[in-house]
Amino acid sequence: MMPSQNKETNQSSDSNRKSSISLIVIIVLIIAALFSIGLYFRWVNWREIEERVVNNSIPNVRVINAQPESEDVLLTLPGFVVAYNVSPILARTNGYLKAFLVDIGDEVKANQLLCQIDTPDVDAESIQANADLESAIAKMQIAKITADRWAGLYKQDPESISKQEVDQTSAEYESAIAVVSAAQAHAEYLEVLKGFKYVYAPFDGIIVERNIDLGSLISAGNETMTTPYTSGYETVSQPLFKIASTEVLRVFVEVPQPYYPFIKDGVNAQVSVAEYPEQVFTGVIDRNAMALDQVSRTLLTQVNIENKENLLRPGLYTEVKFSFKPYKDSFNIPVGALIIRDGPPFVAILKEDNTVGMQQVQIGKDYGKSIQIIKGLKEGDRVILNPNYRIRDGIKVKVV
Repeated sequence: MMPSQNKETNQSSDSNRKSSISLIVIIVLIIAALFSIGLYFRWVNWREIEERVVNNSIPNVRVINAQPESEDVLLTLPGFVVAYNVSPILARTNGYLKAFLVDIGDEVKANQLLCQIDTPDVDAESIQANADLESAIAKMQIAKITADRWAGLYKQDPESISKQEVDQTSAEYESAIAVVSAAQAHAEYLEVLKGFKYVYAPFDGIIVERNIDLGSLISAGNETMTTPYTSGYETVSQPLFKIASTEVLRVFVEVPQPYYPFIKDGVNAQVSVAEYPEQVFTGVIDRNAMALDQVSRTLLTQVNIENKENLLRPGLYTEVKFSFKPYKDSFNIPVGALIIRDGPPFVAILKEDNTVGMQQVQIGKDYGKSIQIIKGLKEGDRVILNPNYRIRDGIKVKVV
């Protein structure tokens, strides 16, 4: 073989070897590129999974801004009307009804004569008492003459009578004076009883009851009198009359415990009755019981209303509407924002760094779908709505 041929053969072998190496390098590069691409897509997929896990671990929340209550607190309660003054008229003497001058529905003035009672027993006792008084006066005069006479004799001649006899006549005179005083007091008492045969109205008002008839037996000092019925007589407990003052009426309402701090004297109220649907009567809180009923947890409140037109009557059922100014630092939030677990109630507050802060609050009134918070919130607080079991103090949340 020629040297030139060997040289060409060697060059061909080197060329083939280089081509194989290049091919191997290309294949390695391709494999490395494919591996890198696979790793990249796996990394991207891992990042997506990681972000999904992180996003799922941060609770999504909705918030509202706490704003102070601005609307007045409206309260409507049932009530019943009572006359401002109601007085049963009772007898102070015994006798029989001689005449009655007024009947139910009559308007009367103070000191107006209502009825007259015939008092034969008291009249007879008065005559006897006056006679007893005259007899006592006569005996007192005799006792005085006797005492003065014995005292004069003893002064002229102490030896003629004893000092004991003088003292005895003097004591009898003093006793006669006391008897006269007692007889005079008894006679005056019977004169007063005789004056009670005339029954007068204690104040201006309307007669709302009359429980007597002509000839009714009247008993003094109580509400008992005898009235006829089908099979005889019975004793009932009733006054002669009942008088009511209706120019000003009292309306009593039972205010529930959550609203009792609003009840103050002078607060206006609107009173309405079904019989006058287009008319509203203005009233004013006059007083309250200053103590809640232990059973119903309500505060008895009195509202006074003027009844100059005499449209209202004692005993009516009414509706009383109050309008109160809200608490100065009270807030109204949905019931779902309240957290009640173990212990006092809380709300979840969203802080500036989107973390949760649990704030203890004090509940005021329950409006049903919303609730009043009177302590624990301030204006601008972001309150988390409907917090679930994952909402805890200090965790990070996402606002949606």
